[in-house]
Parts: sequence; structure tokens; C-alpha cells
Amino acid sequence: MQLTEFDPLEKIGHNLFQDGSLPWLGELDGFLRQHQLPTWSSSEAIELPDRLGLGSSHLRFYVEYMTAPVSKAMAFSSSAHHSYYRSDDRISLAAARELALSDCANAHNADCTIVMENDRWVGPND
Repeated sequence: MQLTEFDPLEKIGHNLFQDGSLPWLGELDGFLRQHQLPTWSSSEAIELPDRLGLGSSHLRFYVEYMTAPVSKAMAFSSSAHHSYYRSDDRISLAAARELALSDCANAHNADCTIVMENDRWVGPND
């Protein structure tokens, strides 16, 4: 086991679990992999840009999505070639879905559709 110390996050350390989830989730995923326990696979994040017809330049966005805690949903606009997601452990999956679609529509996209819910592909079949 390894102790990992993170930089301060504002004045309240508890915000690490709400607003600073990316650093500690990466550490948690490493721990789970080291002990052969289930977690998300990096290949899933690598496959997302391909499934959406995007280049690998968007990979960090998809890794951030995969490491975000649930509830989360991703909307995609095929005409804009752009993804939008919302993740928040304080809202339901339905609310995350509606917020992702709203973000996509607010960017003036008329063809927004949900392609991911939590860690599951729900977009069109390949």
C-alpha cells in the first residue's frame, strides 16, 4: 500500500472528493489494477474517439470522462464533431443526461445525442 499526498484544494480538503476527483481517482485506479481488482480500462477511453470518428487529440477529454465518478453522461454532436459531458455524484443519471444534452444544445448543435451513460456505451452500434 502507498500513501499519496495531494496539493491543497482550496481551504477545505473535503472538496478533493467533489471538485478534485481526477487526481485521487487516478491513484485509486492504479491501486485497483495493482491488486487485479476491477476498474475501468484505458482501452475504453482510447476507443471512444474512434467510435465517434474523432482523432486521438481528444484522448485526455475521454480519459477525464472515464475517470469521473458516476453519475455521468456524454452527449455528442456529429455535425460539430464535439462531445459534452456532465458528471456529479450529487445528481441522478437522468439529470446528468439532461445537463449534457443541454450543454450540447447551448453550443448551437441541433443533432445532440447521448452516447455514454456512466461507463457504458449507449450510442449507435458500430
